Amino acid sequence: MEPKLPYFYALDCVRFGAALAVAFFHLGFYAWAADTSPLDPMFRHVTTFHALAPVSWFGWVGVEVFFVLSGFVIANSANGATPLSFLKGRILRLYPAVWICATISLLAILNIGQVQMSQLLVRYIHAIGLWPTGDWIDAVYWTLAVEITFYALVFLLLASGHFSRLTYLAWAITLVNALYFVTIQTELFPRGGWVYYHSSTFLLRHGSVFAVGIWMWLTSRRLMKFSDWFGLAFASLVASLAIWDQSHFSLGVTMGYWVGWPIALWGAVVLAQFAFTRWPEKFTPAKMRSRKILREIGKSTYPLYLIHAMVGSGLIRVYIEWGLRPFAAFPAALLTVVAAALVISLYFEPKLRRLLAWALDFIEARIARIPLLGFVLRPGGAIG
Repeated sequence: MEPKLPYFYALDCVRFGAALAVAFFHLGFYAWAADTSPLDPMFRHVTTFHALAPVSWFGWVGVEVFFVLSGFVIANSANGATPLSFLKGRILRLYPAVWICATISLLAILNIGQVQMSQLLVRYIHAIGLWPTGDWIDAVYWTLAVEITFYALVFLLLASGHFSRLTYLAWAITLVNALYFVTIQTELFPRGGWVYYHSSTFLLRHGSVFAVGIWMWLTSRRLMKFSDWFGLAFASLVASLAIWDQSHFSLGVTMGYWVGWPIALWGAVVLAQFAFTRWPEKFTPAKMRSRKILREIGKSTYPLYLIHAMVGSGLIRVYIEWGLRPFAAFPAALLTVVAAALVISLYFEPKLRRLLAWALDFIEARIARIPLLGFVLRPGGAIG
């Protein structure tokens, strides 16, 4: 059976670059610029990186790049899939790395941060179970809660047998995002309370970014109608406004940096992604070795994202305590977590994924015997 789409090697570069941008933000700015942060037990304000601030303060926008990529990848992987195969694919993608990386973070905090196990146990359990409402071993897990909400919506679309109406979902999450933005700006909805602090999990703040990825996938398939181009333009506008709003409340803007940098960077990367996905053959390395390297780099992105903040900030402090100058400790810590991520993705994650796949196959065989659940074994529809 032929693949639905060619492999987009350039997206591995985008994915890795986005992870580095987020790491640059956390380690080169947030760890020292925030008066209090989840990184305090590890970093302990051992130093500052004021010289990096002008280019590191908006690295958080790499998360918005991840969400665009997710919209694209999920649309492609769900097209023609059964609800159960889609669910299995997401579980195999998310959980093995989380189990490994959350355990590494736990051990690092216990040893470097010198925090008691009793203070970390619940947060560790929330992390390995991907509990959606917070208090994880590392604050970066909030993005996984957002991803899972998006996955759940796509799963429901497949379960209903109407994946062909994917653009309806794109419109819905864009309009919800737009409505939330208007209510926040007009103060009809206050910046506080339970809903506000969980607005990301419910896709109130990021729905349009996923929608941009969905329409990007349709563009790569040459399936765009006029209404889709209009939807893409509207989603891009709403996403830009949401990033602008988030920028206004960031530490960088309070320190006097230009609010437009996150939008400019996000827009430039998204435009590049459109080129990479519409003409993938132009961005495919000629040599197989180069292709393999790019794929391995892409696979390392997920564990890198999961361990860079807590482990990386702790390593900076340890390296400085060992005698390295701050601007040597920073790249040393970053290179360490990148190397660790590569080891995890190359050796440990695949082994754990195989074990989990065996368990899921066993469960699938049992589900196949239950007529009432037959709908999860039927294709949920396709586009194109």
